[in-house]
Amino acid sequence: MDYKKDVEKLNTLNRDKYFEVYQELGKKVFAECVVPTIYDFATADSKKSKEKIMRISQYTGNTDDIFDSIQKRDALYTEEDSEKFMNSVIASNVTDITQSGYFYKKLISSCDDMDITQNDCKSKGEEFSLPIDESTYNYKIKFRHISELKSHTESYSEFIEKTQGLDVIHLRTFLTCKTDPKHRKFCKKCAGIYKRSHEDTFVPKNIGVYSTLMITEHATQGALDSMNKGLSERVNTILETKLEKKGYPDYSAVKQKVEEIIDKIGDVGVQSRYYEIALLSRFYLNGDGKSFTPSAMATSFLKQGDKLGNFIYRPTENNFIKLLSSKRVEATSKKSKLMTDSYEA
Repeated sequence: MDYKKDVEKLNTLNRDKYFEVYQELGKKVFAECVVPTIYDFATADSKKSKEKIMRISQYTGNTDDIFDSIQKRDALYTEEDSEKFMNSVIASNVTDITQSGYFYKKLISSCDDMDITQNDCKSKGEEFSLPIDESTYNYKIKFRHISELKSHTESYSEFIEKTQGLDVIHLRTFLTCKTDPKHRKFCKKCAGIYKRSHEDTFVPKNIGVYSTLMITEHATQGALDSMNKGLSERVNTILETKLEKKGYPDYSAVKQKVEEIIDKIGDVGVQSRYYEIALLSRFYLNGDGKSFTPSAMATSFLKQGDKLGNFIYRPTENNFIKLLSSKRVEATSKKSKLMTDSYEA
């Protein structure tokens, strides 16, 4: 099957022919679909249906809960069942909200100094071979500047239409930005566009803060959704993965590691560009101006040298003593600037 040609063929069909093809495909959807349907849940005892349900529930981490619910035969819940369920929900929400808050605190401290400081670094971007499927488009390409088009695209259909005849595209990303050799400052072109509404686009200067909010909002909502609990925990765990202690000899090695982790996470509703910022925030340029040393998310803020900000983010006795022992305290982080009322957006 030639995906690109098939899409082009569908796009040229008249309305009546399109619906004819659409209805024909519809007859095969449930027979070929690997995602469980309502029918699969109703016939969960069959091997095929069970495999479909397992395929999803193992990924989201709630297999036992789903099968317990499916196998329940009594229409009414006992008071004991109801109380047990409510207690588990309350306890789970308290735990999940706390964990999500702690994850946010670690990530925001790590991304504190990631900013957009330039209009265009003139990077060519990263090469992608065409065709590209819709999931990859939504995850890695949507709203990002494509060098060959000299613009971004906002939908998959627009992307397919504008890239017809091309074999490759070059995509501007944070990973390919040339603004700062430390790769903690970026340009607007490599950042792409962001939308407040259908017509209102902008580029956030404080991209580290913005990326943290985009990642953790999704994680918090997922933590409170029983169907997505395991998925959110998985994403957070992958983002916090302990990076190898060995140094990374150059930026290409850092880029390769970041891309590897991003591919491992996959498209779960958060665009890959936010993960790029989150992961890059943990790599620091060494004194040789070439190699990089990774840091844990929870401790990466220490590299900034802002003792006031470090105490605010991590109010331990040791950090408090370091703060009190300092002859001079400069507010250099966003956190400490907000505290001293010296922050400018």
